Amino acid sequence: MFAWLVYVAYEVVLPVSLVDGYGYEPAAWGFLVWINPLLVTLFQLRLTRFAAPFAAAPKLVVALLLMGLPYLLLVATHSLAAIVVVLTVFVIGEMIWVPTSQAVVAELAPPDIRGAYMGAFGSAPAIGFALAPLIGLQIRNSFGDDATWILFASIGVVAAALGGLALAGVRRRISGGRSAVLKV
Repeated sequence: MFAWLVYVAYEVVLPVSLVDGYGYEPAAWGFLVWINPLLVTLFQLRLTRFAAPFAAAPKLVVALLLMGLPYLLLVATHSLAAIVVVLTVFVIGEMIWVPTSQAVVAELAPPDIRGAYMGAFGSAPAIGFALAPLIGLQIRNSFGDDATWILFASIGVVAAALGGLALAGVRRRISGGRSAVLKV
C-alpha cells in the first residue's frame, strides 16, 4: 500500500503541484509525462534482465527508495531539469518495483490459490489511488508543496523498510523449513 501511495503521488499529486504550485503550464506536464512510457519502452526489459541475478529484498528496497527519495529534489529546486531528473529516477525505481513485487507475490502464493493472492495484490492500487490524492492534496493545501514532497519521500522510505522487513521475514520462514525458488 505504501508503495502505491508513492506511485500515485507521481500520477496525481505531481501534476497538480507543478501547475498550481510551481507555475508550469498544464501542457508542460503533458510534455513531461511522456518520459515514463518512453523509458519503460526502451529500458524495461533490459533493466529487468540486468536486475534478475539480484535477490528480491534488495531490489524492492532500492526500487522504493528510487521512487520516493527523488521527490526531495523538488524541495530544493523547481527547475525543469530537476523535474526531469525526478521523473527519470522515479521511473527507474518503478521499472524495478513492478516486476519484483509481482514476482514476490506469485512465488509466495500457494499454487492452488495463486489467483486469490494476485487478486488481493491487484486491489492495492485502489488504496493508493484513493489515499494518495486525499493525503497529498490536503498536505499541499495546508502546508505547501515542500511538505508534500517530504511526506511522499518519507512514505517511500517506509515502503522500502517495510518491504525489506517483510521479505526478511519470508527468508526466515523459508529457511525454517519451507523451500521456495524465490531469492529473497
